[in-house]
Amino acid sequence: MADPTLKRTQGLSGPTTMQLVDASFFKPHDPVETTYRVISAATTNGQVISTLPGHLIGVDLYNTDTTSPSYVKFFDLATVPNLGTDIPVMVFTVGVSASGGRVTLGGDQLNYKFKTGIAMAITKLPDDTDATALTNPKTVVGTILF
Repeated sequence: MADPTLKRTQGLSGPTTMQLVDASFFKPHDPVETTYRVISAATTNGQVISTLPGHLIGVDLYNTDTTSPSYVKFFDLATVPNLGTDIPVMVFTVGVSASGGRVTLGGDQLNYKFKTGIAMAITKLPDDTDATALTNPKTVVGTILF
């Protein structure tokens, strides 16, 4: 490779220097901020977010229910979780909407590595083995970054 420095001489802030890098230093499954949108149904909402290993790097979830919290559970699986048998690696309580009802985490607050895949479910109770479905659709809405 010739000179690995490119110079851009015209720009809004004057001359800019950019360094070309060898992309081979990126490892497979590094966080790439893929977005997964959540709009819950009146079920346990078992879903596979990714069938590959990866990082959960951000969540922004809102509960529209005014009377009951919801529990968003993440599993280190590449298949839909079998609630009552599979154990989540993390559970987020999304409080009632009247009390704020929102969970927003990212950056250093959340950077969990899933070794198998990323799966999730949403239930009405916090127990790891709970399989109680949500009563109403669109109870939990939001975005997950992985």
